[in-house]
Amino acid sequence: MAIQDIATDFDIGSIGCTDYGYVCAEFTKGPMPDPDFKFEIQGRRPEEGNTFTDCKQQECLAKAVFTGLEASILGEGPIVEGMQENPLEMDLSGIINPEESTYVQGSNLWSVGVFASSSETGGGTKLGYQEQILSDAMQGQTLEPPANLDFSAVGVNFDMRDISCQDARYICAKLSKNDAADPNYKFKADPSERVLTRCVDIQDRCQGVIVTDLEWDKTDGVINYGQPTDLDLNVNVGISENSRDVEGEGLWRLGMYGSRNDMGTGEKRGYVSQVLDPFGAGKSLEGGVDLSFNDLETEFNMYELGCSDFKFLCVEFTKGYGANPNFAFKIESGGDRIVKCKPEDCKGVFVTSTASSPENMMLYEGNPSNYMTFDSNAQTTEASGPVVGLNSWSMALYGSERPNGEGEQYGRQEQVLSPYHASVPLREPGQLLNYDDVATNFDMTGLTCAQVKHMCTELRRNPQSSVDFELTGVPDETVLKACFEVPDGSCKGVVITDMSWDMEIQGDVKSGQAETLAINMDVDSLVNSGSVEGETLWRVGLYGSNNPKGSGAKKLDYQRQILSQDQSGRSLRAGETMQIPFIETKFDMTKVGCEEEYQYLCLEYTKGQRATPDFMFEVQEGGDQIVRCKAQDCRKGVKLRGLAIDNMASGAGQQLLEGSRNNRLLFDLQGLAAAGSGGASGDGLWGMKVWASTREDCEGPRMNEQQRDTLSRYQINKDVRPGEDVNFGAVDMNFDMTGLTCDEARYMCVELEKGPRPRPNFELEAVPSNDVLKKSFRHDCSGVEIARTGMDVDDNTVPLDGRPIRFDTTVATSSTGADARGSNMWNLETFLSSNPDGQGSRNLLDRQVLTQTDASRDLTAGSQIRFANLEAQVSQDDINCEEITYLCVELSQGAAASPQFTMSAQGDSQSNYVDCKKLKCQKPRK
Repeated sequence: MAIQDIATDFDIGSIGCTDYGYVCAEFTKGPMPDPDFKFEIQGRRPEEGNTFTDCKQQECLAKAVFTGLEASILGEGPIVEGMQENPLEMDLSGIINPEESTYVQGSNLWSVGVFASSSETGGGTKLGYQEQILSDAMQGQTLEPPANLDFSAVGVNFDMRDISCQDARYICAKLSKNDAADPNYKFKADPSERVLTRCVDIQDRCQGVIVTDLEWDKTDGVINYGQPTDLDLNVNVGISENSRDVEGEGLWRLGMYGSRNDMGTGEKRGYVSQVLDPFGAGKSLEGGVDLSFNDLETEFNMYELGCSDFKFLCVEFTKGYGANPNFAFKIESGGDRIVKCKPEDCKGVFVTSTASSPENMMLYEGNPSNYMTFDSNAQTTEASGPVVGLNSWSMALYGSERPNGEGEQYGRQEQVLSPYHASVPLREPGQLLNYDDVATNFDMTGLTCAQVKHMCTELRRNPQSSVDFELTGVPDETVLKACFEVPDGSCKGVVITDMSWDMEIQGDVKSGQAETLAINMDVDSLVNSGSVEGETLWRVGLYGSNNPKGSGAKKLDYQRQILSQDQSGRSLRAGETMQIPFIETKFDMTKVGCEEEYQYLCLEYTKGQRATPDFMFEVQEGGDQIVRCKAQDCRKGVKLRGLAIDNMASGAGQQLLEGSRNNRLLFDLQGLAAAGSGGASGDGLWGMKVWASTREDCEGPRMNEQQRDTLSRYQINKDVRPGEDVNFGAVDMNFDMTGLTCDEARYMCVELEKGPRPRPNFELEAVPSNDVLKKSFRHDCSGVEIARTGMDVDDNTVPLDGRPIRFDTTVATSSTGADARGSNMWNLETFLSSNPDGQGSRNLLDRQVLTQTDASRDLTAGSQIRFANLEAQVSQDDINCEEITYLCVELSQGAAASPQFTMSAQGDSQSNYVDCKKLKCQKPRK
């Protein structure tokens, strides 16, 4: 009997892994068979039972599958390199795969090894490897999924002998199956063995030598600038009791430098990297005892400290370069070096005397910039210390009325030394400090020469000095002052280089009357000379003179002061032009320019008599006043008794064209001087009006009067000398005939007058009346000039049936005539004549054959118009067919022409208006 595919549930996980190593199956009669039956096993005695049993040995199926390992070191205790005893406690946790792992129970199941490594992954050399750190109980700890395999506070004593912190950056733990595991379960790492190694960073824990403190003192030798100072140095380095022992070569480095601050940060001035000799650098460290270095002899540039920005001497201690053996080194407070700085005092400078003397100087009152040079020196004592740096010295400069500089200090300048002079070095005690060729600009604003009879200097320490020191005068501070006398001629006031002026006469100039003058004056002063501001500073005089320099005793109508109070107080800045505008005064200008004795008007400029403040004044060309004169034109007044006009266009083909805007007038104009006439010279002196008139005396309407562009610029500005005619020469102008006929422009009228804004103004008088300034002249004038009238007849046969004769008429004009534009200008009359030229008796046919449109056609000079399709009603009853008869047309001006115009025949030939054509009679048909 075979019973197959029996399915059942049975836990065999621990079978084969414990004392139970077999899986058995038993076969017997069921407990309640139906029907009941007897069941025996053949060959078996009753006492052996009626159950058949069969067993098979079972392999251990327990399995531990790990996916990772977690590790940590408890506490904060140090790990000291070179030390055998470094007790640690670690928490470890093997991370299992709960799906694949089973219950594992037994003894000697697990193994955890530890080692030091320089790699975070534990790769490379395993330093100080310990194969098993688990206790027996931990080795037999049961794995009960899904819980991880945890080991808490696993004790390990890590041996750091021959291991440095540099090499032992990590402590690593590795989980594995114990080689003596019982039972022999399955152990697996997923996905690889690497997941069973976990490293803990110990770089913050690992330590070698720990420095806790640094103390030092020194003894200085003699300090000389530019030479190192001998020092005797004692140094004590505090060591932590947790430090390792170290013995070897080049273990320590002791440095020295200057610093700007007590922390020793920033720039290291005069850095000495190693003060220790080889013996001191290799001094052994044992048992955490402090290191002491006594009586160290070294050199340092102490002159660089205390008096500069570097006010501290710093000593630093650290591990030596290339220490053998290498070892971990740190400062308890952090970092890899310890620095201790101490302040250094600066020595003082003691001065017993100072002296100053002028070299090159020129001062100008009121001038803010006065270049000067001088020499100065200061004597120091043997007790003085060196001062070498930037901006060490400051020297004040001021003016004084007293030779010792006491009293008020004028124009004090706090610093006149250049950067070079301000940095003059004091290298050795007792040295004479020389300040040669000190150059500066002294401000004389508001100062007079009397206030700066002496110039004084005062030496001080510059507050911006890069070197910290004290300056002391011995026996007192007065020795720091020195004064010298300003040389004669080295201080001046205002120096005038030039003066100029221009003038305008306000209103008309009339003989015997004083005119109001508006004078603008410019005064130039020497660059860098004196400046001044105050009240009643200036005086300006005015007079007529007989020479261009204004010298001599004769001064016509002398006015000593023509400035107002405000103008006399105008400020002057050296090198700038002082302008005094609109100086208003009165002077009879007819007294100068016309007479031989007084041809010039002069202005004199000088300092005011009661100038406040008083100041020095001179003219560069010499003296204490400057005079400038200008020749004057005669302004007595121009008297004219008439005009003379010569029409230069007469007989030259120039004529006026009625209705035209452009008509050239060319005539010679002369103003005829009357007895006692004065002169005039300037701009815009003359004006002229021109108009057309029907009257020779120019009275009545002024047609198309023109005032602009009648005279040229030269003629407008035409000067006239006393007693002489005004010869304007040829007047060449355009006259507008728009709206005028030749009958209305029988005369051209000219009126001479004074310009609307003459500069200068002058008096114009007409003798005996203004009528003499008007003059007329005739000028050729032309209207429309007919050159020819022509007729074209279509058929000159007079029909029997009474049909009209059709014809065209052409009218041609001369190019020298005027244009015709308007309405109803033309009239064309038809008549019969027995003469071919239309002379003699005529038989009138039609007084006007033109339509209104034709009668109003424009005609341009030099062109022609054609009147087409005209008709003449001629009957054979009107003519004698046996005699010759002519059909004629005659052109005339329309009676209602608008505007009116003048029409004439070219060459005065009346035949230009008429044209005739011979007629013939139509014979009746037979």
